[in-house]
Amino acid sequence: MTEQSTPVDALLSWLITMDDPTSETGMAARQTVTLTRIIDRARDVQRWLDLARTSSDPAAAQIDEAAPRLWQIEHPYYGADGHSNTFDSFAELRAAVDAMDDDMNVVYRWDWHDYREPHHDDLFVDGEFRDKQRFGVFVLMPRKSQFLELHCPITHDQENEVVEWLRGPRCAGYLRTLWEPILGVRPTAGDTR
Repeated sequence: MTEQSTPVDALLSWLITMDDPTSETGMAARQTVTLTRIIDRARDVQRWLDLARTSSDPAAAQIDEAAPRLWQIEHPYYGADGHSNTFDSFAELRAAVDAMDDDMNVVYRWDWHDYREPHHDDLFVDGEFRDKQRFGVFVLMPRKSQFLELHCPITHDQENEVVEWLRGPRCAGYLRTLWEPILGVRPTAGDTR
Protein backbone atom coordinates (compact mmCIF):
# COMPACT_ATOMS: atom_id res chain seq x y z
CA MET A 1 0.00 0.00 0.00
CA THR A 2 1.47 3.37 -0.98
CA GLU A 3 1.54 6.36 1.34
CA GLN A 4 -1.40 8.02 -0.42
CA SER A 5 -3.55 4.89 -0.53
CA THR A 6 -6.21 4.25 2.05
CA PRO A 7 -7.50 0.97 3.47
CA VAL A 8 -10.38 1.24 1.04
CA ASP A 9 -7.95 1.61 -1.90
CA ALA A 10 -6.28 -1.64 -0.84
CA LEU A 11 -9.65 -3.34 -0.49
CA LEU A 12 -10.76 -2.04 -3.90
CA SER A 13 -7.55 -3.29 -5.50
CA TRP A 14 -8.17 -6.74 -4.07
CA LEU A 15 -11.81 -6.68 -5.19
CA ILE A 16 -10.82 -5.76 -8.74
CA THR A 17 -8.57 -8.82 -8.87
CA MET A 18 -11.59 -10.81 -7.70
CA ASP A 19 -13.31 -9.72 -10.92
CA ASP A 20 -10.63 -11.43 -13.06
CA PRO A 21 -12.57 -13.65 -15.49
CA THR A 22 -9.67 -16.11 -15.73
CA SER A 23 -9.82 -17.11 -12.07
CA GLU A 24 -12.42 -19.32 -10.40
CA THR A 25 -12.61 -16.87 -7.52
CA GLY A 26 -13.26 -14.00 -9.93
CA MET A 27 -16.00 -15.87 -11.75
CA ALA A 28 -17.71 -16.81 -8.49
CA ALA A 29 -17.47 -13.25 -7.18
CA ARG A 30 -18.91 -11.84 -10.40
CA GLN A 31 -21.81 -14.30 -10.26
CA THR A 32 -22.80 -13.47 -6.71
CA VAL A 33 -22.23 -9.71 -6.38
CA THR A 34 -21.60 -6.71 -8.55
CA LEU A 35 -18.30 -4.94 -8.16
CA THR A 36 -19.99 -1.55 -8.12
CA ARG A 37 -22.02 -2.43 -5.03
CA ILE A 38 -18.95 -3.76 -3.25
CA ILE A 39 -17.05 -0.57 -4.07
CA ASP A 40 -19.93 1.53 -2.76
CA ARG A 41 -19.99 -0.47 0.47
CA ALA A 42 -16.20 -0.20 0.81
CA ARG A 43 -16.44 3.57 0.46
CA ASP A 44 -19.13 3.58 3.14
CA VAL A 45 -16.79 1.62 5.41
CA GLN A 46 -14.03 4.15 4.73
CA ARG A 47 -16.35 7.06 5.59
CA TRP A 48 -17.30 5.38 8.88
CA LEU A 49 -13.67 4.63 9.72
CA ASP A 50 -12.62 8.19 8.89
CA LEU A 51 -15.41 9.51 11.08
CA ALA A 52 -14.42 7.24 13.95
CA ARG A 53 -10.75 8.28 13.70
CA THR A 54 -11.46 12.01 13.67
CA SER A 55 -13.37 11.97 16.93
CA SER A 56 -12.50 10.43 20.26
CA ASP A 57 -16.23 9.76 20.54
CA PRO A 58 -17.56 8.66 17.10
CA ALA A 59 -21.12 9.03 18.37
CA ALA A 60 -20.53 12.72 19.04
CA ALA A 61 -19.95 13.53 15.37
CA GLN A 62 -22.57 15.73 13.76
CA ILE A 63 -24.68 14.67 10.81
CA ASP A 64 -23.24 15.81 7.49
CA GLU A 65 -25.96 18.07 6.09
CA ALA A 66 -24.92 17.22 2.50
CA ALA A 67 -25.44 13.50 3.12
CA PRO A 68 -28.83 11.94 2.39
CA ARG A 69 -31.19 11.68 5.32
CA LEU A 70 -31.52 8.19 6.81
CA TRP A 71 -35.03 7.78 5.40
CA GLN A 72 -33.80 8.68 1.89
CA ILE A 73 -31.27 5.87 1.77
CA GLU A 74 -32.51 2.77 0.04
CA HIS A 75 -30.29 -0.24 0.67
CA PRO A 76 -30.06 -2.89 -2.03
CA TYR A 77 -32.20 -5.95 -1.42
CA TYR A 78 -33.66 -6.70 2.00
CA GLY A 79 -32.19 -7.98 5.22
CA ALA A 80 -32.36 -11.73 5.73
CA ASP A 81 -35.71 -13.08 6.86
CA GLY A 82 -35.68 -14.33 10.40
CA HIS A 83 -37.38 -13.78 13.69
CA SER A 84 -39.05 -10.39 13.91
CA ASN A 85 -39.85 -8.26 16.94
CA THR A 86 -41.73 -4.98 16.99
CA PHE A 87 -41.09 -2.41 19.71
CA ASP A 88 -43.30 0.52 20.66
CA SER A 89 -40.47 3.06 20.47
CA PHE A 90 -36.87 3.58 19.41
CA ALA A 91 -35.87 3.77 23.09
CA GLU A 92 -37.23 0.24 23.64
CA LEU A 93 -35.54 -1.11 20.51
CA ARG A 94 -32.24 0.47 21.50
CA ALA A 95 -32.43 -0.88 25.04
CA ALA A 96 -33.15 -4.39 23.75
CA VAL A 97 -30.22 -4.32 21.31
CA ASP A 98 -27.85 -2.75 23.85
CA ALA A 99 -28.71 -5.55 26.30
CA MET A 100 -27.63 -8.22 23.78
CA ASP A 101 -24.12 -9.66 23.78
CA ASP A 102 -22.52 -7.93 20.77
CA ASP A 103 -20.26 -10.89 19.89
CA MET A 104 -23.31 -13.15 19.67
CA ASN A 105 -25.70 -10.57 18.16
CA VAL A 106 -24.05 -8.47 15.45
CA VAL A 107 -26.06 -5.50 14.15
CA TYR A 108 -25.17 -5.61 10.46
CA ARG A 109 -27.81 -3.47 8.79
CA TRP A 110 -30.42 -0.80 9.43
CA ASP A 111 -33.37 0.45 7.41
CA TRP A 112 -35.52 3.55 7.83
CA HIS A 113 -38.73 3.46 5.83
CA ASP A 114 -40.60 6.72 5.34
CA TYR A 115 -43.48 5.53 3.23
CA ARG A 116 -44.09 9.06 1.93
CA GLU A 117 -40.81 8.92 -0.04
CA PRO A 118 -41.21 8.38 -3.81
CA HIS A 119 -39.17 5.16 -3.88
CA HIS A 120 -42.03 3.50 -1.92
CA ASP A 121 -44.69 4.44 -4.47
CA ASP A 122 -45.02 0.89 -5.76
CA LEU A 123 -46.04 -0.36 -2.29
CA PHE A 124 -49.26 1.68 -2.18
CA VAL A 125 -52.33 2.34 -4.27
CA ASP A 126 -53.46 5.93 -4.94
CA GLY A 127 -55.10 7.45 -1.88
CA GLU A 128 -53.81 4.82 0.54
CA PHE A 129 -52.59 6.13 3.94
CA ARG A 130 -48.80 6.48 3.82
CA ASP A 131 -48.05 8.77 6.75
CA LYS A 132 -45.97 6.34 8.77
CA GLN A 133 -42.32 5.53 9.25
CA ARG A 134 -40.53 2.44 10.48
CA PHE A 135 -36.95 1.96 11.64
CA GLY A 136 -35.38 -1.45 11.84
CA VAL A 137 -32.08 -3.13 12.56
CA PHE A 138 -30.99 -6.54 11.40
CA VAL A 139 -29.03 -8.71 13.78
CA LEU A 140 -26.91 -11.72 12.85
CA MET A 141 -26.60 -14.45 15.47
CA PRO A 142 -23.49 -16.22 14.10
CA ARG A 143 -23.37 -19.12 16.56
CA LYS A 144 -27.01 -19.96 15.89
CA SER A 145 -27.02 -19.17 12.14
CA GLN A 146 -30.10 -17.05 12.69
CA PHE A 147 -31.21 -13.53 11.90
CA LEU A 148 -33.38 -11.10 13.83
CA GLU A 149 -35.25 -8.09 12.52
CA LEU A 150 -36.12 -5.58 15.20
CA HIS A 151 -38.24 -2.60 14.26
CA CYS A 152 -40.21 0.27 15.72
CA PRO A 153 -42.13 3.37 14.68
CA ILE A 154 -39.91 6.42 14.18
CA THR A 155 -40.12 10.10 13.25
CA HIS A 156 -37.76 12.46 11.40
CA ASP A 157 -36.99 14.41 14.58
CA GLN A 158 -35.35 11.27 16.04
CA GLU A 159 -32.69 11.11 13.30
CA ASN A 160 -29.86 12.59 15.41
CA GLU A 161 -30.53 10.10 18.20
CA VAL A 162 -30.57 7.19 15.73
CA VAL A 163 -27.39 8.34 13.95
CA GLU A 164 -25.60 8.77 17.28
CA TRP A 165 -26.52 5.22 18.28
CA LEU A 166 -25.65 3.69 14.88
CA ARG A 167 -22.25 5.44 14.89
CA GLY A 168 -21.58 4.47 18.49
CA PRO A 169 -19.79 1.45 19.95
CA ARG A 170 -22.76 -0.94 19.74
CA CYS A 171 -23.29 -0.78 15.95
CA ALA A 172 -20.61 0.79 13.72
CA GLY A 173 -18.05 0.66 16.53
CA TYR A 174 -18.37 -3.09 16.86
CA LEU A 175 -18.18 -3.66 13.10
CA ARG A 176 -15.12 -1.40 12.98
CA THR A 177 -13.31 -3.62 15.50
CA LEU A 178 -14.00 -6.65 13.30
CA TRP A 179 -12.70 -5.10 10.06
CA GLU A 180 -9.86 -2.80 11.21
CA PRO A 181 -7.20 -5.53 11.31
CA ILE A 182 -7.46 -6.22 7.57
CA LEU A 183 -7.93 -2.61 6.52
CA GLY A 184 -4.68 -1.46 8.10
CA VAL A 185 -6.39 0.91 10.50
CA ARG A 186 -5.23 1.20 14.07
CA PRO A 187 -7.81 1.39 16.89
CA THR A 188 -8.40 4.86 18.30
CA ALA A 189 -7.15 5.81 21.75
CA GLY A 190 -9.42 4.54 24.49
CA ASP A 191 -10.84 1.70 22.38
CA THR A 192 -11.09 -1.17 24.83
CA ARG A 193 -11.80 -3.97 22.35
